[in-house]
Amino acid sequence: MVCILGIESSANKVGVGIVRDGEVLSNPRATYHAPLGQGFRPPETAAHHRQNVVRIVIDALQQANIKNPQNEIDGIAYTKGPGMGAPLQVGAIVARTLSQLWSIPLYPVNHCIGHIEMGRLITKAENPVVLYVSGGNTQVISYSNQRYRIFGETLDIAVGNCLDRFARLVDLPNDPFPAYNLEQLALKGKKLIALPYTVKGMDLSLSGILSYVEHKGLQMIRTGECTAADLCFSLQETIFAMLVEITERAMAHCNSSEVLIVGGVGSNKRLQAMMSIMAEQRGAKLFATDERFCIDNGAMIAQVGWHMANAKMIIDLEECSTTQLQSCAKAAERYYFWMFVLLIVPAIINCFSLAISFITIVHVRRLKSVTEAITSSIHWLARTADRVGLGISAHNALMEYAKKKNLIKLIPNIEYRNNNLNFRKLRNTDEQLLI
Repeated sequence: MVCILGIESSANKVGVGIVRDGEVLSNPRATYHAPLGQGFRPPETAAHHRQNVVRIVIDALQQANIKNPQNEIDGIAYTKGPGMGAPLQVGAIVARTLSQLWSIPLYPVNHCIGHIEMGRLITKAENPVVLYVSGGNTQVISYSNQRYRIFGETLDIAVGNCLDRFARLVDLPNDPFPAYNLEQLALKGKKLIALPYTVKGMDLSLSGILSYVEHKGLQMIRTGECTAADLCFSLQETIFAMLVEITERAMAHCNSSEVLIVGGVGSNKRLQAMMSIMAEQRGAKLFATDERFCIDNGAMIAQVGWHMANAKMIIDLEECSTTQLQSCAKAAERYYFWMFVLLIVPAIINCFSLAISFITIVHVRRLKSVTEAITSSIHWLARTADRVGLGISAHNALMEYAKKKNLIKLIPNIEYRNNNLNFRKLRNTDEQLLI
């Protein structure tokens, strides 16, 4: 039998869990609660973890009835990322220390995979479409060919972040956590208010609805058009409807008959009820867990470490670091592909534009003068750049050439507009490699 101790410290919760062959022996944790109206910051969160982590390790060992951890524990797993840098370091330092002290292997674990594997362990779901909703993540995931495939995700902020921020705006406390208090207040809501609904395929956007309730919603509360409970109720209903829609679309794409909800927001009873209705209408089955395993905990990290130990993986100590945005092989491939598209291709176009411009200058016989050639080239280049938002370096090079040849005064003023291309920020969690 393989027994693994797992340490989770990626956000405002520090937890230690012990798992032995699929059985959770212990799973204590402590939560940092920020002052009223504030979110948790990395320095204060890390200080909280440092003050409590040793006590929680001792509690986990005692609850699991582990008398001699050096002989009874087969490995230490810890959250490598993604998460907040300073809190992650606390868990990593403790894990490395215990690994060296007890002379047992060390396993760095992806936080997102920890949530999914714990959900599968507790619910016994076989191959579900996974809705992963938490304070920092919102993704629809399915497992195929040794990888978790991301079918849809938030384009901006996560569901938990959106709910927590609005909960603080209406002065809901952070204890036990803002989204839970918002859920309780939403039960008293009686009026459904129309809010922005943004779904794009299997992706969704939440920044618009948050901005709306932050400004227009609070104004409606002040004028008496609705109550805070009505707005919490409407916010939940709208966001959860968006989540159900993208999940159902992914289930149809995968022809899946199972859906699993994981992550802190996954413990929301209303979300589970709405997802259950959708699953029942499709002849599918919903799998969900309660707050013991939905919310960040050490047992979920230990469970992934257990898989790694059974796979006979050996991780060098030098590789056991932390990263706030943990990468994986497939995500790196996509990153380098888009880096080529967005950086190398424009550079090639710039060089091509410059070459065409100087070729035009060389063939001056076809034009009346060198001045006309340069002017025509710059006009052509500016029009091209204006259309595609590229050609800046080539344009600047020609302008410098014209200045050196004292031709700049003959060139009419050209209004150059640089189209600022807002490229979507690539996240390393697009696809996670199951270790």
